[in-house]
Amino acid sequence: MGTGGGLCSYDGYNIRDHYSASGNTSTRIYCGTMISDAVLMLGGDLGVLLYDTVADKYIPIDGGEIANVRSICRTGDTVWVGTLDGLYTYRIAEGRFAAAGKDSLPHRAVYSLAYSDDGIVFIGTYDGLGKYDTGTGAYGNIAMPAMGGRNNQFVNSLLVDNAGEWLWIGTENGLYRYGLGSGEVAEIPGFGSNSVKSLVEDAAGNLVIGTDDGLYIYEPSNQGVRHIVHNSRDGSSLVNNIVWGVLCERDGNIWLGTDSGVSLAPNTGASRFVPVSDITGVGDGNKFYAILRGSRGGLWLGGSNGLIYTDADMSPRNVRWYRMGDK
Repeated sequence: MGTGGGLCSYDGYNIRDHYSASGNTSTRIYCGTMISDAVLMLGGDLGVLLYDTVADKYIPIDGGEIANVRSICRTGDTVWVGTLDGLYTYRIAEGRFAAAGKDSLPHRAVYSLAYSDDGIVFIGTYDGLGKYDTGTGAYGNIAMPAMGGRNNQFVNSLLVDNAGEWLWIGTENGLYRYGLGSGEVAEIPGFGSNSVKSLVEDAAGNLVIGTDDGLYIYEPSNQGVRHIVHNSRDGSSLVNNIVWGVLCERDGNIWLGTDSGVSLAPNTGASRFVPVSDITGVGDGNKFYAILRGSRGGLWLGGSNGLIYTDADMSPRNVRWYRMGDK
């Protein structure tokens, strides 16, 4: 986990720090990628770090004047490094950095990177979206729609879907998608002017989106949007609404890095926990003893604090609560 203090790890039981109180390992970590079976390349405010996960130690690296790293993307033996002062490449075999695309980027501040199977590196900057063809060595820009009166087109996050059909583009003004075949860019409705900080595809092919206003789930198949936010009455809700990083790991569990720590959404599949407050919209409880599915699909929930009726989706939009002692 990249945190505001440095690199941390979690083994299922304990959180462990992997940085010292002083020196360049104590820095805000924004990004990282494995460059071998054991070595992790990290990008942060103080530049690039190499950490050997097996030997549990940092490896010296000559990063020159590289600092303020915001994004890292690996393509074979090459690692692309996006910083606030330009784009760089790192040759793993040679251990050497080189400046890239100096006069060909929409803006020198690079915040996001992504790679498609057809050999295109997509480059999200403070003011526009660029691309680099690894086959031809040519740079180009991708025209983005006007963003609600903003003076710049800040591309915060990028994701190429598993099917290789779309490039998803998270900006400071919502979500967009770019057709890898058609070359067309379109805005996805339902996200307002939210800052889209992180993007990942889950095991079901849905888009999991971290924003400044909680977590969104977007289903491309039916264009459905779900919005998940912190609920102070629910100890298992999202810990904070500012979601910086999202990870879907091999078991389908979703890890969320927020302003107040980490949230985990387990991929239980078979079961779902719904707090009473999610159904009723209030904090009063009810200990249930009997449940009946009605002929129209709704649920009748009978308990120590009366009878609750709710629609099948158990949302507070259409709920009735017949409380004990309420005539």
